[in-house]
Amino acid sequence: MVRVFGHDAAGDRTAVRRLLGDVPQQLSADSGPTGRENVSLFARVFGVPRRERAARVAQALGAVGLTDAADRLAGTCSGGGMVRRRELAQALVSAPRLLILDEPTIGLDPIARTGVRDHITAVREATGVTVLVTTHSMDEADRYCDRVALMHRGRVRALGTPLELRQGLGERRRSEGAPATAPLPTLEDVFRIARSAMFIAIFYGIQIIWERGAGVLNRLLVTPTPRAALIIGKAFAAGVKSVVRAVVVVVIAAASSLLGRPAR
Repeated sequence: MVRVFGHDAAGDRTAVRRLLGDVPQQLSADSGPTGRENVSLFARVFGVPRRERAARVAQALGAVGLTDAADRLAGTCSGGGMVRRRELAQALVSAPRLLILDEPTIGLDPIARTGVRDHITAVREATGVTVLVTTHSMDEADRYCDRVALMHRGRVRALGTPLELRQGLGERRRSEGAPATAPLPTLEDVFRIARSAMFIAIFYGIQIIWERGAGVLNRLLVTPTPRAALIIGKAFAAGVKSVVRAVVVVVIAAASSLLGRPAR
């Protein structure tokens, strides 16, 4: 069961939605209305009381640095950075407890990207809102996130603070012979290892079947490998072993048949 601040996400959807603010990956602000009108629309949709609406709209626009540009048409915004900040204001006007950002800096130039990141950080510090960000930029995750979950094919492969994940890989490398003065691995390095864990597990599963007495099991017990991968590895190795046995039997039978034929 998925719970959001104590609410069942499946059974109490309305309550959960009122706790969320969302900024999609693609730029989606309506280009017709002004920024203030766009944010006001979201305030009405999310049920902000009429008497509070104007103040909340102004507060949301101010939080992302758009007070001076609030009455400009969205279609006249210069670049994706300003459009993205309008979308942030739209998501913030309902005072969400959880702000979900789907790759908020994708497609932005370096200056706009830095500006959006800085405004997200400022909003988080000012309001205490929890921010959940998806990103393909490991540098962005390392620099701005308090906690990181690295995912591959829909599964969490590593979880912790950026420093914990980097230090963990560094300790592992030193235990394997890397010099103590080696630089700390990056989150990119951690992700590569996490992504390959499934293949490592399959390899170890094969090794356990073929080298039962070689101490491979002990190595597996200290390796963070998915159980499903181990089962796949075992099944694959067992299948290969059966095929090899069948081929050996066929070869022996063929050889016996040839040897047993009378000479002409």
